[in-house]
Amino acid sequence: MISRKSARLITDIYLLTFSVPKENTVLYSTTYYRALKARELYEFFYERDYNIWFLGIIEKYDGMYYGAFRKLLLGLQTGESLRRGEELTSEDCQTFGQAYLVLLAQDIIKEYESRITQYGSFSAGSDERKLVRALKIQLEIDGFIYKDGRLYYSESSVIDEKVEQEYLEELFLTLKLADIATLQHHLNGSEEHYRNGKYDDSISNSRKVLDVVLTQVASGVYAKVNGKSIPPEMSKNATDIRNFLERQNLVSKVEREALDKNYGALSTTGGHPYIAEKDQARLMRHLALTFSQFVLLRYQGFRKKNP
Repeated sequence: MISRKSARLITDIYLLTFSVPKENTVLYSTTYYRALKARELYEFFYERDYNIWFLGIIEKYDGMYYGAFRKLLLGLQTGESLRRGEELTSEDCQTFGQAYLVLLAQDIIKEYESRITQYGSFSAGSDERKLVRALKIQLEIDGFIYKDGRLYYSESSVIDEKVEQEYLEELFLTLKLADIATLQHHLNGSEEHYRNGKYDDSISNSRKVLDVVLTQVASGVYAKVNGKSIPPEMSKNATDIRNFLERQNLVSKVEREALDKNYGALSTTGGHPYIAEKDQARLMRHLALTFSQFVLLRYQGFRKKNP
């Protein structure tokens, strides 16, 4: 799923590329704003076979303040821009909106690369270059890979990254874990470091998310079963934590062994000659979030049976 962060970046790139500064004088006061280059934008979308409905909207924007176009693109992420009476359900609107955003992202990145190849620059400055780079990274976090002019949803990603993260945050709150701030800190860190190209730090924070989830879940189970706090020496030993969760039937032996292996992979992963560092960091992050959700859902079931 294209996240709101990606949608904002897509919107900003189009607005920067297809708008110009304009002067607006009222009496003795002069202000400046950006006007949309709708005709140029219309041609851009027309050449790429965009829907007639979409082209019709763009055609009406010529010379207008770009706020309306910004609202149109941002509204694709939520599906709001596609609401027209009762023709489409909310789910349909968001599905179609996501499809538009994929095309918009793919086409503007491709256009950027084409201009770089032909002219050695993109528009009038380097702002677009920075935004396109940020967009590519954010799209990777969303689970998309741009390659050879196409934007692909990564088949190796078995989860919707953004939805997964939001669901984890919801579980943190619902289960009232003891230290949500630390979990949120590492979750944000894994994404931020990935975005900044600090892939080892991203993997480290991803592992810490899983580490803290396991420890806090074990602490909650221990307190419920024994009526007292988990011993400090146990809470600091990752192996003891996983073994305790198995003894309490929160995970099976096979699941505990899977946790052991994957926790080890997250702890020792470094550069590998057969995979790019950023792909490794992305997949390790998926792995950590998936196992974290798995354990939290098991804990949620435990809480229901042991109120």
